This record gives sequence, C-alpha cells and structure tokens, in this order.
Amino acid sequence: MKMQRALRIVMPLMLVLSLLLVCAPRFDRGETGLLASLTSGGDSSEAKPADAMAHIAFVKWFRGEDVSEYREAKLAWPFRPFTPAVASLLPFNPMTSLNVVNIAAMLITLLFLYLILQHLGFDYWWRILGCIMFIYSFPTFFYGTVGYVDPVMVCFATLGMYCIATGRWIHLAAVIIIGTTVKETIIILFPVIVAHFMLNKIPRIKQIVLMLVYIGGFVAAYYFVARFNPAQHDYTWQFSLRSLLFNLGRWKCYAGLILSFGIPGFLSLYALKYLKKSTEDETFIKYGTFLAGLISVMVLYLYSVFSHYADGRTVWVTYPFTIPLAVLALERIIEGRRNAR
Repeated sequence: MKMQRALRIVMPLMLVLSLLLVCAPRFDRGETGLLASLTSGGDSSEAKPADAMAHIAFVKWFRGEDVSEYREAKLAWPFRPFTPAVASLLPFNPMTSLNVVNIAAMLITLLFLYLILQHLGFDYWWRILGCIMFIYSFPTFFYGTVGYVDPVMVCFATLGMYCIATGRWIHLAAVIIIGTTVKETIIILFPVIVAHFMLNKIPRIKQIVLMLVYIGGFVAAYYFVARFNPAQHDYTWQFSLRSLLFNLGRWKCYAGLILSFGIPGFLSLYALKYLKKSTEDETFIKYGTFLAGLISVMVLYLYSVFSHYADGRTVWVTYPFTIPLAVLALERIIEGRRNAR
C-alpha cells in the first residue's frame, strides 16, 4: 500500500519527465547524428522552408519585428495566430518560444486525457497507461517541438472532447472560438458534438441553440483572423489533382499515416468489436462519441490528401479519441483472459 501511494505521488513528475525526454532529441530541430539524417538534417526551421518558418514569422510580427522577407511565402500562418501570439510573450528566440508553448500544450493534453479516462470510469493505472500512450508515440516525438502549432491543436481537441464528454457546453464554446485561431481544423469537433447529441438524446431545442452558438463562434473567429492577418495572400485547402498525385507519390504520406495512427489507433479499431451497433447499448452510447471523433479526423486526413500536404500531424489529432478506445480494448482483453481462466 505504501509503495502504491508513493508511486501515485511521483507518477505526475515521471510523466512530465518522460514527455521532456521524448521531445528532447528534436527540440528546436537540434537533432544530430543518424537521427538528423533521417529527419531534417539538423536544419533550423528558419533555414529550411516549412510551416515552422511561417510560425516563426508570425512570432516576429507579434513582436513588432520586420517580416517582409516572409510575405511572399504561401503558407498557412495568417490563419493560425494563437500559438505565435502566446510564444511572442516569452523571452526566448521565436523557435524556442514556440516549442515551450508546445510542451505546455502537451502537458495540458496529458492532464485532460487523464480526466477524460477518469470520467469514463477507468481505474488509476489505466488512466496512466493512456497518458503513456500519448507520450511514447511517434507524433509526440516527431512533431512535438519542431516549431509547428499542431501540439496546441491536439490540446484544444482534447479540451473539446473533455467538454463534450462532461457536458460543459459554455466552456466548449470558448474552446471552439479560441481553437479556431489555433488551427482551422478544430472543425473536426462538430461531428463529435452532433454524435454526442444523438447518442445521449439531448433535447432538440438545446441542440439547435448550442450548434448555432458553436458554428457562429467558429465562423466569426475564422473571418476575424482572416480579416486582420498580416500576410498578402489567402490560403485555403482546395481539391486538386496536383495535390493528390503529389501525396500519392510521397512515401512520407503513408509512413506518417501508419506511424502517427500508431498503437492507440490500431487498438481503437480492435475496440470496435466491443461496441454493438445499437443506440440502446450502454458501451456504444459511452464510446460512440469517441468513434465519431476518430472518423471525423480520418475524413479530414483524406481531404488533405486531395487538397494539401498530407502527413501525420493531422492524424495526431485522433489521440483524444483513440486513446480512450485503446484503453477500453486493453481492459476488455485482460478481463476476457482472466474470466477464461
């Protein structure tokens, strides 16, 4: 008992240290040796054009620095100001500031993943296992601290899922509005909300009012950001044969999908056997919302293949939905083996 109590006390610290350990090799794209040859070659984001370069430009813009050299770059940065805005307040260089914000976002993600699993009724060590699945994953290692805004997007998706699961509808409005300024792909929460309403038989008038608030908040936030962005171009995801052929010809498109989907993703597929296709089934009602989230993100990934640069960052957003399903699968597998003895 004393040992278990001691472990519970030190476990949060161990999770934090584990996250920092996983993120350390690629922090600020400072990898060396064999790892560098497999990733970015150790090039900084300012030297190598990528989305991270655009986010660095936005940090500089918020700090009042000259960003004229970035204005012609056709990148997504005008529509994703939240993370650079927060990073601009920190006393580090732009790249490091972005990644400090990203680490903070991943720590918040861990906390709310834990709370989601607690809400679902999982025992303590199952909740810890869910957090470990997030930490020791390919996207946390590969995309976590390289100057992208995706860790913050995953954080807001997790916050949104927590609000949906616990019925915190006012808080959810704030998550959607702010999340829209993080990354426009926060839109994946809308099918999740609808699924939750249907499965839990929320009164129709309440559904309509809440959806109008959420959609209105998303549209207002998106167009506010678009109206006041500092760039001289527009950026949208548009279907094109060129994008499709480009993505189909890239091995990273397939590798990013498989590696980022990872253990949580494949275990979540196994969990489907425990979800009877009936709205009267308690397990389906409880976890159907998470299944809707998984489907929503994967549809978005498919859309990116036809319209954008497809990689594992989009798939990473499945984790708030797949980790609870993965923990369910593991719990049921172990229970089944115990009962078979």
